[in-house]
Amino acid sequence: MWRKLVLLNAVAWGTINLANSLMMSKVPTEFFIKAKPFFKDFKWECGGEVWNRLFRVKTWKHKLPDGTLFIKSGHNKSHLPNHQNTTFETFLIEMRRAEMTHWFTICFSFLFFLWNPRWAAVLNIMFGIVSNFPFIIAQRYNRPRLEKVFIKKNKRSLTT
Repeated sequence: MWRKLVLLNAVAWGTINLANSLMMSKVPTEFFIKAKPFFKDFKWECGGEVWNRLFRVKTWKHKLPDGTLFIKSGHNKSHLPNHQNTTFETFLIEMRRAEMTHWFTICFSFLFFLWNPRWAAVLNIMFGIVSNFPFIIAQRYNRPRLEKVFIKKNKRSLTT
């Protein structure tokens, strides 16, 4: 019985992750431009540095897989290909998309109550949180730093 449940939950997680990633890849870019205030870093995040102090994100963020391994229509966020303004803007939008994708995946974990006993559903929710938080933390760490570089770059180009 428990083997079937484990298999069902594994298939469900794979389906949720793939469907959510595909769904989020279809959300228009304009949404993430307008939703910028939802992704603003909080003062207590100290421009993302709190995540490095708490979790040493600099040491492991490069090991996280990028969703473009599975969703070819996405933009790879492992490195900035160049320093043009449009590249910066696209990169920042895709970072917002990535963060929202992982938050939504956590929200979908409550579906596990539909077919699991309570203890198994709670374990799946915990799994959803633990497996998605590293990606959210990496976005919350990287985005403010990249935005700061983008702002400095634009100020510098205005003065020259």
